[in-house]
Amino acid sequence: MHHLGTGTRRRARAGITLIETVVAAAILAVAIAGLTNLSATSAALHQTGVEKEAAVRAAERELAEIVASDFPTIPAAWNNVGFTVGLEGHAGNALRAPPGDADGLPGNVQITAPTGQPDQLVDILVTVEWISPHGPETLARRMRLSRIGSGS
Repeated sequence: MHHLGTGTRRRARAGITLIETVVAAAILAVAIAGLTNLSATSAALHQTGVEKEAAVRAAERELAEIVASDFPTIPAAWNNVGFTVGLEGHAGNALRAPPGDADGLPGNVQITAPTGQPDQLVDILVTVEWISPHGPETLARRMRLSRIGSGS
């Protein structure tokens, strides 16, 4: 026995409707947008990590230079001295100092005498402040150095 309309019903169910296509395209577009955002965020985080590594190396280098210098000259030679922070593959200063920085360099050394006798004991604060892809960043290294422990 042959039923009317059966072939028509099967033909309508066999294809994809326009609304199904639009919904699938919307889901695909949201997924692609999410992956694009994830990729951009990942790249920015990687760049920030590279910059932080460079800041740590520069701060440690400055501390090592200060400690290796003649102790009595440290306050006069190093207080309020700025320095650059280099990145491999970049010439000169690779990190951007914050707006309004006095010398335009991201690194700064501050020397204080906690006892009031800079010829005997100094506090050394080395900071690096820069603008990263995620905003302002700061790294600080502090050391207390005495004339007895400095070897000079």
